[in-house]
Amino acid sequence: PVDHNGNWDTVGFCAQIERIQYRELESEARDILWHQKNGHITQPTERDILLGRGIPYQSFAGNLALTALLELYKPQHDSATRSTKTAISAEIVDRVQSSGGRFLKRTGDGRWWETVSAEAAREKVAMGFRNLSRKKRQRQPKAAN
Repeated sequence: PVDHNGNWDTVGFCAQIERIQYRELESEARDILWHQKNGHITQPTERDILLGRGIPYQSFAGNLALTALLELYKPQHDSATRSTKTAISAEIVDRVQSSGGRFLKRTGDGRWWETVSAEAAREKVAMGFRNLSRKKRQRQPKAAN
């Protein structure tokens, strides 16, 4: 940015930078509004259950609470028929949701969270029961031959 005399035009340059920054902020604000309008969530709450793998998901407060809830239902679940196990999982989903929790997964771009279907939430609960069973088997000492 040089003026007609060959001098640096810092005022014009600063104004140009401000216009660019304003357009970028305006674009970001439109992006945020679009995601919020479409039900995307910026920050999960401690009552939410996060779908995903790894320690950040396992150690999230809502996921820890879900594990504790699964441990309470585990004896009932272990002795149940297949259809009753499905009903138990659906009951746990209802219990989480009635207490203000949501089952969330990352959006494709990884910047947002979105709620999953009731079926995906029930599958998350069913997987939690299977993981509890697997962990229990891993903790048991193997019998000597």
